Amino acid sequence: IKREAPMSEHQTYVDIRHAARVAEVSPRTVRRWMDEGKLTTYRVPISGRVRVSVSELTFLCQPMTNDDERT
Repeated sequence: IKREAPMSEHQTYVDIRHAARVAEVSPRTVRRWMDEGKLTTYRVPISGRVRVSVSELTFLCQPMTNDDERT
């Protein structure tokens, strides 16, 4: 996992399986996006479970135009 950040109370977070369903990809793809730094990883306090931000996931899954550059 490349990037980890504290969770914000103003965002919605989902687990990897739910993120995969939303993005219509496999959980392995979501994990790869996390490893590549395309999605920030958030850990739930105490349990340590991994979550991703729905807003980041939505942005990542938007169609790109020619002048967009997503790393």
